[in-house]
Order: sequence, then structure tokens, then C-alpha cells
Amino acid sequence: MGLLLAIFSGSAWFWFEQSLRQDLDRHLALHLRVLQEDFASRYQAGQEPGPIRVADGVRCSIFDPKGEVVFSTSGTPLPNRPSPGAVSLDSGDRMRTSVVRTEEGDWVVAAALGEGEMKAELNEVRAYFFLFVPLLLLISGVSGYFVIGRALSPVEEIRRRAERISRSHLTERIPLSEVPGEFHDLASTFNDMLERLERAFEDLENFASDVAHELRTPLANMRGTLETSLQEKEPPSDDLLHSFAEEIDRMTRIITDLLTLAKLDLRQYALERKPVSLTSLLEEVREIWTPVAVEGGVELTYAPGPEEVSLEGDAVALRRVWMNLVENAIKYNRPGGKVKISLRQEDGTVLVEVADTGYGIPGEHLERLFQRFYRVDSARSRSTGGAGLGLAICKSFLEAHEGTIHVESVPEEGTTFTVKLPLER
Repeated sequence: MGLLLAIFSGSAWFWFEQSLRQDLDRHLALHLRVLQEDFASRYQAGQEPGPIRVADGVRCSIFDPKGEVVFSTSGTPLPNRPSPGAVSLDSGDRMRTSVVRTEEGDWVVAAALGEGEMKAELNEVRAYFFLFVPLLLLISGVSGYFVIGRALSPVEEIRRRAERISRSHLTERIPLSEVPGEFHDLASTFNDMLERLERAFEDLENFASDVAHELRTPLANMRGTLETSLQEKEPPSDDLLHSFAEEIDRMTRIITDLLTLAKLDLRQYALERKPVSLTSLLEEVREIWTPVAVEGGVELTYAPGPEEVSLEGDAVALRRVWMNLVENAIKYNRPGGKVKISLRQEDGTVLVEVADTGYGIPGEHLERLFQRFYRVDSARSRSTGGAGLGLAICKSFLEAHEGTIHVESVPEEGTTFTVKLPLER
């Protein structure tokens, strides 16, 4: 604000000085016109060039065609320097000249006005500037400090709350009712960021707890079995070794799935995008799971649609998505149940549905179904070897392909997973 006031003051000073100078030049031009007309009338009447009428404060000199002074109001004549406009003299006067053309040649009439009054006015204005500008700067600085401080108080409040943020204080929020309208969006964005951080830390804490639990369970089983075998002082049986192998396989799957998710989160999972025939890929998945479905008394069918469907993608990743969805549909079905895989194109996208007539999923679980380590029935999932990572991996793989996955379920009637993928990228 001080800089703006200084610029304004300098501009005002320059404008005022130019205005006074222009006013002086206008008066000088009027006096010169009167002198020129008076000289011309005297010359036409055959009279001598001087003395002519000259106003108070005006100096006048007349030069004949030879450049000699024939009339001057002062002992020192004005310089004979014809010019189209007003010029400043070393004496501090402003001078204008006019040429009168006659048969004898060009006569020059010069008139000058002193700048004393103009400089006196400028000095007076300068004194006011030096008196009031610093005072205005002081007033504007003090008032600006308080005004800006009050206006930025919401930002200061956001800063203080940001300093208090830690893992144990993520519940901090800015009361939007106390924030002025111009800062409402900033405070709302800050609150949204805190909410995302809070959810992220909660997910991280749950993730660490779930990882520890999932890895501790097989380790505890192995330790208990091993201690029992040591107490009996007998060599390990085939059943014991088989049990160890199963638990090791379980931990290996969990660790492999965690590494896969970590790479997907960090965008370090290299997808090999090549033309993939979804029609053939889904048929392969059906063939793989048909023996398992028959063993469980579940009917597995596939409706590929009338046309071959292909897209650019990673065949391994997409195969894992369909393998997981079909496996779940069979695993959590009932004897005599059905699983149907359908494929169709719609508005530049491909839709794949995996529908079953199993036990269904209660509505309160659907929102969290794709979270890591989340299981609708923890005991049943663990007994079948699931760690709650399969659907999370499916969702991450599909998002890497710019696709989506949606689930609908009715308890005791069945569940349908719908995957949508773009045909072109």
C-alpha cells in the first residue's frame, strides 16, 4: 500500500507540474499574439516598432530582418531563437517567438514570462507533500496491518491447526461457520484433506494389524504343531510336513498379494499391454473352474455373446481378475447353485458379469468389500484359505486398465459382479 501511495504521489506531482507549465505556456501564447498584432498594426501604419503595449511581468524583444534588436522592454534583450513552441531560458523564463513576414523581410517578435509564480506554487505543494505523504503512509501502514491481519486470521487459524496435526490429532477440523465467505473454499478443502488423511491413517493402522494377524495365525499353527511333535519326541510325520507346507503356502500367497498391491499403489507394476481376446480368456477361466464347480455341485456357464471381443491389456492381470471372481462365486455358493459368466459390448465398453445364486452379501458389507483384508465372514474365509486381498487386487488391476468394478447382492439370492473396461484408450 505504501508503494502504491508513493507512486500515486509521484504521478500527482508530475501531473500538477505539467498542468502549471501548460497554463503558463497558454498565457504566454496569448501575450505573444497581442504583441504580434500590435506590432503588425504599427508596421502597417508606418510607425516605429516600439514602444508597444506590454502587460506586467512580460518581457518583449523585436528583431528586424537583419536580426538587430529594434525594441526591448529590458536592458538585456531576449535571444533571437525562433521556435515553434515555448522554450526555457537560462534565466528561468519561458519564451515564445512569432515571425511577422513583411516586404522588407521576416521580423521576429519574442515574448517571455517568468516561472517565479509557478515555482512558488510548486514549492508550496511540495511542502504539503512532504508533510502529509509520510503521515498518510504511516496511517495506511498501521490500518493495513490491522485490516490485513483481520482478513488473514482464518489463514492463521488454518496454519495453527496444521501445526497441531499428528497421528493422534487427525480429528482437527476448521469450523466453517466461523470462516468468512472468501476463505470458505480454502477451509473446506483443508477439512477434506484432513478427512482423507484420517482415513488413510486408519487404513494403514488396520492394514498393519491385519497383516500381523494374518501372518501370526499360520506361524502360531506351525509353532503349536512343532512343539507338540517335539514333546512326543517322534520324527515329523508326513501329516505334519504337509501341514507346514500348507501354512507356508498360505503365508507366501499373502506376502505375494501384498507385494502386488504395493506395486500397484506405487504404479510400479509393469502392465504388458497387448491385444487380449476376452472371449477366449473367459472360456479358459470357465474350463479351469468347471471341475471345481462340478465337485461342489455348482453349474458353471458362459455366455460369450455373438462377436469376438478383444482389447489392449495385460492378459495375466485380467486373467487373475476373472479367476478370482469365478473362484469366489463357486466357493461361496450352495450345492445346486449356478454361476454365469456373460460378456457383451456396450457404448464403446466391454461389460463382463459374474453372477451366482449363492448366499449373497448383506448390504452393510458391500461398501467395504474391496478393502484390503476385509471379509464378510472372517472364519469361513480363513478356513478356505482367503485373506481378504483378492477383491482389492481385482479392483487395483481394473483401475490400472482404466476400468471399474461394481457389485450388487441380495442375501440368500445371489451376487453379481459387473466389470466395465474401455475397448479403446
